[in-house]
Amino acid sequence: MSRVRAKPSKLRDGTWGATTSGAVQVGDTITIESQGGKAWDAVVAKVIWSDDRGEKCLCQTRKPGEAPSSNPAQQPQPRRQSSGVRADYVPGWMSEWLDK
Repeated sequence: MSRVRAKPSKLRDGTWGATTSGAVQVGDTITIESQGGKAWDAVVAKVIWSDDRGEKCLCQTRKPGEAPSSNPAQQPQPRRQSSGVRADYVPGWMSEWLDK
């Protein structure tokens, strides 16, 4: 069975993961290839996102043979809600403009 190919991707929590060119599941071994031609194997630790067709996945990865982390400090933390403008808020002047 051939391995799914992937490219390195920076995740929102600042760690590195991979974007795959096929569907993967937790525990699958993938081959990550950089633009510079370097390639290495990694194990899918978590599937963060996948498209509807199963053609791409964004994954958190770990080294082969490395045990999954049980330390909460090493787990990616969810992004905090921004204290800025709410997504559902539309200023009054803008709502008048949008209605036209």
